[in-house]
Amino acid sequence: MLGGERMKLPECWSCGHEYSYLQGLGFLFDRKCPNCREKQYVTTRSNYKSALPAGLLVCMPGFALLFLTDMSYPAYVLAVTGLFILSLLILPLLIETSEKQEPLV
Repeated sequence: MLGGERMKLPECWSCGHEYSYLQGLGFLFDRKCPNCREKQYVTTRSNYKSALPAGLLVCMPGFALLFLTDMSYPAYVLAVTGLFILSLLILPLLIETSEKQEPLV
């Protein structure tokens, strides 16, 4: 849970179609609803929520692994890559859509 809300897959603002998990992953590349083909925009709130995993799962542990351990560089790259993939897998659960373009911040 994030902010007391249940994480769920995105819904189309136009027809209410709830994306499947794979469609949510595809949303990163195709911003049109698979049901009605209306263009979808990411909300400002969603941008904040999706930046959180990137910062918490990749950047902070990545720097800690690099500077606070005796981890070899290849092991470090593997660990950060794993953390990056984990953050991408969480991303579809954090997307909210809107009918209009909103500012990033």
